Amino acid sequence: MRYSFSILIVISLVFFNIYLYFHTEKKISEYEIIPPFRTEDFTFSNQIDKNSKLIYLKDKNEKSSWIKHRESRYQKHDAEIEFSLTHFKKDSIFYPKNFSEIQIVTCDPKPEKIIIDLYLREAINVDKELRLPNSFFQSSILFEKEDVIKKFELKTKLKEEKNFPNGIYIYTAFIKTFPEKEKTCISEISFH
Repeated sequence: MRYSFSILIVISLVFFNIYLYFHTEKKISEYEIIPPFRTEDFTFSNQIDKNSKLIYLKDKNEKSSWIKHRESRYQKHDAEIEFSLTHFKKDSIFYPKNFSEIQIVTCDPKPEKIIIDLYLREAINVDKELRLPNSFFQSSILFEKEDVIKKFELKTKLKEEKNFPNGIYIYTAFIKTFPEKEKTCISEISFH
Protein backbone atom coordinates (compact mmCIF):
# COMPACT_ATOMS: atom_id res chain seq x y z
CA MET A 1 0.00 0.00 0.00
CA ARG A 2 2.77 2.46 0.91
CA TYR A 3 4.68 1.61 -2.22
CA SER A 4 1.70 2.31 -4.50
CA PHE A 5 0.98 5.57 -2.67
CA SER A 6 4.59 6.69 -3.20
CA ILE A 7 4.38 5.88 -6.89
CA LEU A 8 1.12 7.81 -7.15
CA ILE A 9 2.76 10.88 -5.57
CA VAL A 10 5.76 10.68 -7.93
CA ILE A 11 3.52 10.32 -11.00
CA SER A 12 1.36 13.22 -9.81
CA LEU A 13 4.43 15.43 -9.36
CA VAL A 14 5.72 14.54 -12.83
CA PHE A 15 2.38 15.43 -14.45
CA PHE A 16 2.10 18.62 -12.42
CA ASN A 17 5.59 19.70 -13.53
CA ILE A 18 4.77 18.97 -17.16
CA TYR A 19 1.58 21.00 -16.89
CA LEU A 20 3.42 23.85 -15.18
CA TYR A 21 6.15 23.89 -17.83
CA PHE A 22 3.75 24.12 -20.79
CA HIS A 23 1.45 26.61 -19.06
CA THR A 24 4.44 28.84 -18.25
CA GLU A 25 5.73 28.64 -21.83
CA LYS A 26 2.31 29.76 -23.09
CA LYS A 27 2.24 32.73 -20.69
CA ILE A 28 5.77 33.77 -21.68
CA SER A 29 4.87 33.74 -25.38
CA GLU A 30 1.74 35.82 -24.60
CA TYR A 31 3.91 38.32 -22.72
CA GLU A 32 6.10 38.78 -25.80
CA ILE A 33 3.02 39.70 -27.87
CA ILE A 34 1.11 41.73 -25.25
CA PRO A 35 3.25 42.84 -22.32
CA PRO A 36 1.25 43.54 -19.15
CA PHE A 37 1.44 47.31 -19.40
CA ARG A 38 -1.26 49.78 -18.39
CA THR A 39 -4.40 50.21 -20.49
CA GLU A 40 -7.19 52.61 -19.51
CA ASP A 41 -10.44 52.93 -21.45
CA PHE A 42 -11.88 56.20 -20.15
CA THR A 43 -15.10 55.60 -22.15
CA PHE A 44 -15.78 52.24 -20.44
CA SER A 45 -16.89 50.92 -23.84
CA ASN A 46 -16.21 47.33 -22.84
CA GLN A 47 -19.16 47.61 -20.43
CA ILE A 48 -21.40 48.10 -23.47
CA ASP A 49 -19.64 45.63 -25.78
CA LYS A 50 -17.59 42.85 -24.15
CA ASN A 51 -15.70 42.30 -27.44
CA SER A 52 -14.39 45.88 -27.43
CA LYS A 53 -11.16 45.78 -25.46
CA LEU A 54 -8.38 48.33 -25.52
CA ILE A 55 -5.76 45.58 -25.27
CA TYR A 56 -6.79 44.49 -28.78
CA LEU A 57 -4.98 47.55 -30.17
CA LYS A 58 -1.65 45.86 -29.49
CA ASP A 59 -2.41 42.17 -30.08
CA LYS A 60 -1.06 42.12 -33.70
CA ASN A 61 -4.45 40.89 -34.94
CA GLU A 62 -6.33 43.26 -37.25
CA LYS A 63 -9.54 41.22 -36.84
CA SER A 64 -9.85 42.28 -33.20
CA SER A 65 -10.70 45.87 -32.38
CA TRP A 66 -11.56 48.52 -29.83
CA ILE A 67 -14.83 50.30 -30.55
CA LYS A 68 -15.51 53.51 -28.70
CA HIS A 69 -19.21 53.41 -27.85
CA ARG A 70 -19.47 56.65 -25.91
CA GLU A 71 -17.57 59.75 -24.92
CA SER A 72 -15.11 59.84 -22.05
CA ARG A 73 -16.78 61.36 -19.01
CA TYR A 74 -13.81 62.43 -16.91
CA GLN A 75 -10.77 62.69 -19.17
CA LYS A 76 -9.96 64.75 -22.24
CA HIS A 77 -8.75 61.56 -23.97
CA ASP A 78 -10.75 58.42 -24.73
CA ALA A 79 -7.97 55.99 -23.82
CA GLU A 80 -4.44 55.62 -22.48
CA ILE A 81 -2.29 52.67 -23.47
CA GLU A 82 1.32 51.71 -22.77
CA PHE A 83 2.81 49.81 -25.69
CA SER A 84 6.42 48.78 -25.39
CA LEU A 85 9.68 49.37 -23.60
CA THR A 86 12.11 51.45 -25.61
CA HIS A 87 15.02 49.03 -24.94
CA PHE A 88 15.76 45.32 -24.85
CA LYS A 89 18.40 43.57 -22.75
CA LYS A 90 21.24 41.58 -24.27
CA ASP A 91 24.40 40.57 -22.42
CA SER A 92 23.68 42.91 -19.48
CA ILE A 93 23.34 45.98 -21.74
CA PHE A 94 20.03 47.62 -22.68
CA TYR A 95 19.92 48.43 -26.40
CA PRO A 96 17.33 50.79 -27.94
CA LYS A 97 14.70 49.09 -30.10
CA ASN A 98 14.91 52.01 -32.54
CA PHE A 99 11.33 51.97 -33.72
CA SER A 100 11.09 54.20 -36.77
CA GLU A 101 7.34 54.41 -37.19
CA ILE A 102 3.95 53.94 -35.61
CA GLN A 103 1.17 52.37 -37.69
CA ILE A 104 -2.56 52.86 -37.11
CA VAL A 105 -5.22 50.61 -38.66
CA THR A 106 -8.91 51.58 -38.47
CA CYS A 107 -12.09 49.58 -39.01
CA ASP A 108 -15.83 50.29 -39.42
CA PRO A 109 -17.27 52.58 -38.18
CA LYS A 110 -14.24 54.62 -39.20
CA PRO A 111 -13.35 57.66 -37.11
CA GLU A 112 -13.27 60.97 -38.94
CA LYS A 113 -10.14 61.86 -37.04
CA ILE A 114 -7.84 60.31 -34.43
CA ILE A 115 -5.39 62.31 -32.37
CA ILE A 116 -2.69 60.36 -30.58
CA ASP A 117 -0.48 62.18 -28.12
CA LEU A 118 2.66 60.08 -27.86
CA TYR A 119 4.73 60.15 -24.67
CA LEU A 120 7.81 58.44 -23.32
CA ARG A 121 6.93 57.29 -19.80
CA GLU A 122 9.74 56.65 -17.38
CA ALA A 123 10.29 52.96 -16.67
CA ILE A 124 10.81 53.06 -12.92
CA ASN A 125 11.44 50.28 -10.46
CA VAL A 126 8.24 50.48 -8.44
CA ASP A 127 9.71 48.23 -5.75
CA LYS A 128 12.35 50.86 -4.96
CA GLU A 129 10.67 54.18 -5.80
CA LEU A 130 7.44 55.33 -4.24
CA ARG A 131 6.35 57.78 -6.92
CA LEU A 132 4.54 57.91 -10.22
CA PRO A 133 6.70 57.83 -13.36
CA ASN A 134 7.27 61.04 -15.30
CA SER A 135 6.02 61.24 -18.88
CA PHE A 136 7.72 63.26 -21.63
CA PHE A 137 5.67 64.47 -24.60
CA GLN A 138 7.06 63.40 -27.99
CA SER A 139 4.49 64.36 -30.63
CA SER A 140 0.85 64.60 -31.61
CA ILE A 141 -0.20 62.34 -34.46
CA LEU A 142 -3.23 63.18 -36.61
CA PHE A 143 -5.04 60.42 -38.49
CA GLU A 144 -7.72 61.41 -41.02
CA LYS A 145 -10.82 59.42 -42.07
CA GLU A 146 -9.65 58.65 -45.61
CA ASP A 147 -6.73 56.66 -44.22
CA VAL A 148 -7.35 52.98 -43.49
CA ILE A 149 -3.73 52.29 -42.62
CA LYS A 150 -1.33 55.12 -41.98
CA LYS A 151 2.27 55.20 -40.84
CA PHE A 152 3.94 58.02 -38.92
CA GLU A 153 7.66 58.54 -38.52
CA LEU A 154 9.09 58.45 -35.00
CA LYS A 155 12.03 60.71 -34.27
CA THR A 156 12.96 59.43 -30.82
CA LYS A 157 16.73 59.21 -30.31
CA LEU A 158 17.75 56.75 -27.60
CA LYS A 159 21.11 55.38 -26.50
CA GLU A 160 22.44 52.20 -24.94
CA GLU A 161 22.06 51.95 -21.18
CA LYS A 162 23.84 49.79 -18.62
CA ASN A 163 21.59 50.36 -15.60
CA PHE A 164 17.87 49.70 -15.59
CA PRO A 165 15.76 51.88 -15.51
CA ASN A 166 18.04 54.84 -16.34
CA GLY A 167 17.19 56.23 -19.78
CA ILE A 168 14.62 53.49 -20.46
CA TYR A 169 11.01 54.40 -21.20
CA ILE A 170 7.64 52.96 -22.17
CA TYR A 171 5.92 54.25 -25.31
CA THR A 172 2.57 55.57 -24.08
CA ALA A 173 -0.30 56.87 -26.22
CA PHE A 174 -3.27 59.00 -25.23
CA ILE A 175 -5.99 58.49 -27.85
CA LYS A 176 -8.89 60.77 -28.81
CA THR A 177 -11.30 59.85 -31.64
CA PHE A 178 -13.78 62.07 -33.48
CA PRO A 179 -16.71 62.57 -33.90
CA GLU A 180 -16.92 62.64 -30.15
CA LYS A 181 -20.48 61.42 -29.62
CA GLU A 182 -20.46 58.57 -32.17
CA LYS A 183 -19.06 55.03 -32.36
CA THR A 184 -15.57 54.74 -33.80
CA CYS A 185 -13.31 51.74 -34.36
CA ILE A 186 -9.53 51.16 -34.26
CA SER A 187 -8.16 47.66 -34.87
CA GLU A 188 -4.40 48.03 -34.38
CA ILE A 189 -1.68 50.43 -33.30
CA SER A 190 1.81 49.06 -33.69
CA PHE A 191 5.42 50.18 -33.54
CA HIS A 192 7.95 49.16 -36.21
